[in-house]
Amino acid sequence: MVQRVYVDKISDIFTAVQYNRTCHQNYMKKLAKYYDKMDFDQFLEEFISNLRIPMCYMEKHPNVENTLQFAAKFAISLQPPQSENEEEYEEMCPLLERLFEFLLAHHEVKEVAVRFRVCYFLNMLLDTMGDNASIDDELCNRILQCMTDRILDKSPKVRAQAAIALHRLQEPNNKECPVIGVYLFHVAKDPSAEVRRVILAKMAKNKKTLDAAIKRTRDVDDSVRKMAYLFISKITVKSLTISQREQLINNGLQDRSDVVKKCVREILIPSWLRYYDQNYINFIKAIDAEHASETASLALGCLFKNAEIPYLIDQLPLDSTKFVPLEQLTSEVVLYWRCLAEFLKTENYTEEFEQILPELTPFCAYIKDFVTLTEARSNKQYEQVTQQFILYQLFEMIKLYDLADELGRRNLKELILETLQTYNCSNKISECIVKYFENVVPDVNDRVALLVEVINEIRMPTRTNLVLPMSDDERHERKMKQSKLAMQLLEIEDLEYAAIQRKDYTEAAVLSKQAASITEEIRNLAKEPEIIESQTPCEEKTDPETMIQCLQIMYYMMQSSTITTLSPTLRTLMESIALPYVSLQNNHEQVLSLALKCVGLCCHSDKDLAKKYFMMYCLYISESTSDDVWIAATEVIFDLLLKFGFEHFDITPDEENNPQNGNKRNRSVRLYSHNDEDINVNDKQIRTVDGSNNVIKVLMALLDNQVENLQSVATEGLCKLILHKRISSHQLISQLLILWHNPSTKSNPTLSQCLCNFFNLYMSKVSESQAILEEAYLPTLKMLANAPEMSPLQEVDALRVSEVIIGLTCCAIHNNYSTHNQLTYTILNEILNPDTEIELDVLIKSLKMLDVQLDGQNLKNDILKALDDAEDLLNGSGEKRLLRYIHQFREKITTNRIDETAQSENPENPGHPNNQEENVENAEEQDQDEDEEEEQDSDGDHEH
Repeated sequence: MVQRVYVDKISDIFTAVQYNRTCHQNYMKKLAKYYDKMDFDQFLEEFISNLRIPMCYMEKHPNVENTLQFAAKFAISLQPPQSENEEEYEEMCPLLERLFEFLLAHHEVKEVAVRFRVCYFLNMLLDTMGDNASIDDELCNRILQCMTDRILDKSPKVRAQAAIALHRLQEPNNKECPVIGVYLFHVAKDPSAEVRRVILAKMAKNKKTLDAAIKRTRDVDDSVRKMAYLFISKITVKSLTISQREQLINNGLQDRSDVVKKCVREILIPSWLRYYDQNYINFIKAIDAEHASETASLALGCLFKNAEIPYLIDQLPLDSTKFVPLEQLTSEVVLYWRCLAEFLKTENYTEEFEQILPELTPFCAYIKDFVTLTEARSNKQYEQVTQQFILYQLFEMIKLYDLADELGRRNLKELILETLQTYNCSNKISECIVKYFENVVPDVNDRVALLVEVINEIRMPTRTNLVLPMSDDERHERKMKQSKLAMQLLEIEDLEYAAIQRKDYTEAAVLSKQAASITEEIRNLAKEPEIIESQTPCEEKTDPETMIQCLQIMYYMMQSSTITTLSPTLRTLMESIALPYVSLQNNHEQVLSLALKCVGLCCHSDKDLAKKYFMMYCLYISESTSDDVWIAATEVIFDLLLKFGFEHFDITPDEENNPQNGNKRNRSVRLYSHNDEDINVNDKQIRTVDGSNNVIKVLMALLDNQVENLQSVATEGLCKLILHKRISSHQLISQLLILWHNPSTKSNPTLSQCLCNFFNLYMSKVSESQAILEEAYLPTLKMLANAPEMSPLQEVDALRVSEVIIGLTCCAIHNNYSTHNQLTYTILNEILNPDTEIELDVLIKSLKMLDVQLDGQNLKNDILKALDDAEDLLNGSGEKRLLRYIHQFREKITTNRIDETAQSENPENPGHPNNQEENVENAEEQDQDEDEEEEQDSDGDHEH
């Protein structure tokens, strides 16, 4: 009877503790008394009996949390204190030991909620044991084995809790730690974002886990990426390489998620700055200012917003003249100087801005002094790179000045013209100052004349000859000579006088001439020589370095939007320095590619010149072996086609086979053939009868080129031609779709981003986009189905591609014509085609994504009849598992309703290209769940 009273009181305690945690301590004391007075087995039975109730609830509820926490704290309170000697192991109290046994015995029960709470309560026990706790090896191994099984559970919530329960069993210093091994696998492979996130939150820090966390900064889930950055922020910056630091900041600050950007901006970057004792210069040095200046600028911009302006100014080693002494001007200092000046000007800190920058004229003199100093030194290659970086940053600071100062603008003009002629003028510096020169000299004719003069001076420098004034020694020597000649003159005059007295007039005449000659010589010696300056042209320089410097100036000068026509000066410049180097015999790739670009810009300003040299660029695409030259020629071709169109270059259209001339709404479904060549230019079809008409074929072939940059240029160029309606082809659209999903393009983010943006704009800018995508549907899937065995296209999920096309054409109705209606016919016809090359799974599962707009009973009857035929086909072929999708589509047709499930995944715009990956992932998970329900997996384990 006494024992029964205790049993009721234990139940009362468990009932009371669920409402408030503040009372736990008092109830723990009462429960400890019952524990001492009761039989252990009976107490254990009642304790576990009360514990079973909250462990049946999976939902997070305060009452459940309070009860479990009370049970864990009570069990741990019975544990004897840990000995200070770490080698001595204190035996576990019986209640705690039996609790572990109970949990481990029930970790694989059928109910998901119980499996979840077993892992949850196990983790609570381990956490409550304290920082210095230890457990028996055998128990540790059992927990490890059971939780390793649970981390393979079918339920992601159970897997997440199992991952949390394992975290106290980690051994960061053990290279073969099984827990870390499990963590590394699941953080990379687990399909649940929740599992990946909790692993990052609980994973210990070592080299392996750091590398895994860095990879997770590119995870598809925002919360996982944020947790990865939090993980990295707790590791010292010295543990990361310079390239890793730059990559983390750059990717984090440009992440698509505001949550991730905020984490990087407010947690990661400030933690690194604290490591360097709030020294901004050292912080920039850790990122490598020269090779990651843009990333460093982004990071500084974030830090400046939360810092005191006086403290930021104090970081600069400025002297009384507002200059950084040249001997202290390093890459980090000048970058910080520029970023701070830009920040102060942007935020309208006018007084503070004037504190760190002098007037324009002294600043121009400061840059001249720096250039003079660097030219006087004999520097190594890496030192020249540093000097060019500093000079580039100084010229970037020039852009912050107001050019209303006439004197400053004149000095700046002289500085730019002088700098362009120095060896320190790198490609980036040339681009910076030549483009900014447009602001300094707004008049296009004056600007072109000055830059052409600079180019001529670089190619043919003039030698200046000077006659300098006399020195003091030369002047003294002349006076001595004058004195000697004066003595001679006196002697000759005496002789002349004596001859006259003798009436020897012949000798007197000779002596008179000698006296006159000496007098003239004395007069010349008395004169100071004038300073004479003469200029002699040197031999023309044609070395590659000189030509690169000249062509760079011309290239950036021609990019100005103010140059709309090809003036005689520019034509002469093109003929003198660009055309002579446009030759396949030119072995210097950089000179040739720059010459091609310069001629291309000239062609852009003159349509006759463009027509004259267009085929020359086509020749370079087919004949050149240099990637740089190939890319330069391809870029020019695309620019000229965009500017002037195909007809200008005699690529003639043929209207006979133009599919757009007919009424598309009434046409039959056109199936793809490998012999199709339906490339339409300006809404007309190209005839491929001569070399010029094969240009598009050559350009399309570049989409499969192995050179990454060339492939990107070709893709971007073809996308622009399509968007500007210069070309129209479902075959080309099909190629772009496959290229977008090709696994080999994942390493080229520029290409992926280009294609994503293209399809977004394509649907809104091109009126025929819906019909063209409809035509591209079957050819695209057939191309994937017929991919060779070793092709990377074998890895492409055809259902994903199908959903992208259907999503792009979603809700497209023009003049009562529905693209999805036509796609319904297309897919059903292909399902019933006995010779189809496309898998039935892809076609049938695609039906449920269609948004059919029924506009008549005949259309509805035709679709239902086709569905009946499809059901008969599936029944006869043994593919009954696909009947469910046929039934779902039939229900949609009969009720004429929109698939709400598909809309709920992306209610705003399910067809937007940026949402396709998320939509397909959700659809795949739904299909996977449905397949699992069919298979009725009885063991409840999920194997990865």
